[in-house]
Amino acid sequence: MKKNKVLEYIADRKYYLSLLGGLLVILVAVGVIYNNGRQYEEIANLNEAIQKEGLVDNPIEEQTQVIVDNSAVVPQITIHDEEVVPDDVPLDTAVVSDDLIEAVATNDIEEGELEAFVPVIKVQQPNLSFTVEEGMMMPLQGDVIIPYSDAVPAYFKTLNQYQINKGLYIANEVGSEVKAVADGVVEKIELGKNHGNCITIYHGNGYMSFYGQLQEDMNVKEGDLVERGSIIGYLNEPSKFYTLEGTHLYFEVLENDKPINPISLIK
Repeated sequence: MKKNKVLEYIADRKYYLSLLGGLLVILVAVGVIYNNGRQYEEIANLNEAIQKEGLVDNPIEEQTQVIVDNSAVVPQITIHDEEVVPDDVPLDTAVVSDDLIEAVATNDIEEGELEAFVPVIKVQQPNLSFTVEEGMMMPLQGDVIIPYSDAVPAYFKTLNQYQINKGLYIANEVGSEVKAVADGVVEKIELGKNHGNCITIYHGNGYMSFYGQLQEDMNVKEGDLVERGSIIGYLNEPSKFYTLEGTHLYFEVLENDKPINPISLIK
């Protein structure tokens, strides 16, 4: 009998404890909801006050700054149908919206929408139109010690052998001025195995001139426009393959990448 009363007492205690625990959970949840509601209300009031005071023009939208080429005229030159743009092109900045940037990236943009941001660039190209009638001048005053020969091999003292010669070997002293044979653009400057420091100039219509055995200190760089008769470099000591030939300029002319006799164009 006593055992049953004890069990009933314990059961009643568990019921009231469970009920009390449930009430506490409900009170805590109500408190959290109330506090969150007050925080949201305070944030909304703060944003409204900021906008009324004019402290932030547009707190949500952002703009991205991009670089736009705003130069009116960009000088360019064409080397074998390749366009070369100088590095010193002036740049201005313009503000473009994120929507416009995304439209450009996805090609989802109507023609003409970028006219306000991208100026029209006018291309100025040199008039490289060499003709046989115009001809070339000699690049260096001096004696031709080994003439052009594409049929009969020429004798080279240093190598002690006969070879087909695709250019002219013109003798003169170290430091002698070497000149451009016609108007053109400097296409390449390189250190060659056979002819030392070399310059290649493109003259238009498929004609190029090649100058070898030059000093490292030159008057031009790749991409420079040169005029007929302008000094491009100076004679150097001959490379090891031509020491017995003495100081000289190796001069070659090419038409559509094929060597031709330079004498046929000298005027």
